[in-house]
Amino acid sequence: MICPKCGREYEDGSTRCSDCDIDLVKRSEYGAESRQNDKIVTGERNLVKVKNVSDDFEAWTIMDLLERHNIPCIKKEREAGSYLKIAMGYSVYGADIYVDEQNYDEAMELINSLQTDAGSQDDQTDGKEATLLKIPKFIMRGMLILILISIILLIISRAIPVK
Repeated sequence: MICPKCGREYEDGSTRCSDCDIDLVKRSEYGAESRQNDKIVTGERNLVKVKNVSDDFEAWTIMDLLERHNIPCIKKEREAGSYLKIAMGYSVYGADIYVDEQNYDEAMELINSLQTDAGSQDDQTDGKEATLLKIPKFIMRGMLILILISIILLIISRAIPVK
């Protein structure tokens, strides 16, 4: 499901956009008429938004895929994202990826194939829609162990009296 206003993608169970508070449409219905708000006209190029991403790693992954298939693309920060990156080092708004209008269909096929490939991994559970960037379980377990060790050391250091 996709929001026709902002283009944000949701799992199939969702019905309304949490940002725009409007009804979502099926991915197949999100056609050329919905893309009119997502256009950037720059001289000779008509750019169309193909994906909203939450972080730079997801953006780089998708942009690399598109560029390896000779589809030029650009990334545009959302809202005050560029300023936040300068001030804080990251943006909470995410970014949009744009391609030339004539490359839209091919770009969407590549992005959808990337998401389908991520969904076919062995660690997919309960039939939930796969996220593009899934953190492997061993990394999560390692992070949890480090956090627990840090907490234990903190408790021990406070329990030992200082002379």
